[in-house]
Amino acid sequence: MNFKKEQTTYTILLIIGIVVLIGGTAVVKMMDFDNLVGGISGLGGAWIGISGIKLYQIKKKPKKYEEQIIGQYDERNIAIRGYAGYATFITTLLTISIMSLIFMFIDYTLASIIGAGLLLIHIVSFLIFARYYSKKL
Repeated sequence: MNFKKEQTTYTILLIIGIVVLIGGTAVVKMMDFDNLVGGISGLGGAWIGISGIKLYQIKKKPKKYEEQIIGQYDERNIAIRGYAGYATFITTLLTISIMSLIFMFIDYTLASIIGAGLLLIHIVSFLIFARYYSKKL
């Protein structure tokens, strides 16, 4: 396991997070887009938090971090994530379908069209990804 490469990556992400937090907030304030301050600072703060936690794990608990990485690529966990992803796909598909039908029945034309478009994107993306991964694997 190459801890040095991961440590460098998370250090770069930490620096980017600090730049986005400070610089992005300053630029948004100067441009008078006050409603974007929360989003920009949240994005920078998230990068700082995630990178800081990962750097701490790599530095202070390298054995535990290595076990987590190995567990992430374990065949059983990959299969579990695949089944969970498919179940999530079906749940989202049903939710968008029901939402589109409800909007159609209460005569919200724009929302119904948007829901139908999302449904189409959802199904087409599934078919594209299924074909891509069947060729890749």
